[in-house]
This record gives sequence, structure tokens and C-alpha cells, in this order.
Amino acid sequence: MATQKTTQAANDTLTFWLVPGNTAPVRPSALWVALFTADPTAAGSVGAEVASGLGYARQPVTMTTPANGQTQSTNPLTFGPASGNWGTITHAALCRSGNAGTADLLYVGALDAPETVNSADSLTIAAAALMATES
Repeated sequence: MATQKTTQAANDTLTFWLVPGNTAPVRPSALWVALFTADPTAAGSVGAEVASGLGYARQPVTMTTPANGQTQSTNPLTFGPASGNWGTITHAALCRSGNAGTADLLYVGALDAPETVNSADSLTIAAAALMATES
């Protein structure tokens, strides 16, 4: 699953590199992955994030040192088990915090294949399956 940068992350990058003297964006101390039932888009909308509760929580992730403009997750991510139906998960995002529903998305992308999560199910994203790229 490849991801695209959100508008906020793009603005932070441009500010950091191209606006001398401006306050640098705050670097997150950790990264988290969120799941969505619809595309959060480059705007970083959290309206379709799986609802907090029902066994859902954002999961912490670490990323490799970038090479050739790309980085990937180093750890497998397991969400759940669900204590109720989450719906069909279509997208994931890299976020600044572990607080579900917080509009702090950095990169967003579609899953390789949508996955329906019902009660007692878990969803796992394999190590190296989550990628962020710069072009």
C-alpha cells in the first residue's frame, strides 16, 4: 500500500525547506496508523476513520531510513480484535498521534484490497507493506 502526502504534510515540507526564518514544523515523536472506510483524501479528513471503541485503536509504527525517496513500515500492525463490525476498510494513514479521530494525518493511501472487519475479526498490515514516497 503506497501512500500520498496530505496537504498539511506538503505545507510543512515546503515551510521547512523553502521559507527561511519561518518556524519549522514540529516533528512527531512517534507515528501511528489509522484505518478508514473511505478515502480521507489529501485534505486529511478523519470523518471515515473507524470509530474509537469496538476494539479499534490507532497502532504505533516505525519506518525504515528512506532510500530512493521511499520509506516503509518496519513492524507488522494488528488492529482488533473487533468487538463490533467496523465495515469495509479501504484506506490507511500515517498520523502524528494515537488519538482516533484527531485530524493529524501525514500520508494517506488505499489498501491493496479492501477488507471487511466484523466482530471478532482482526486486520493485519504486514511489515514493509505500508510505504510513503516522495517524488
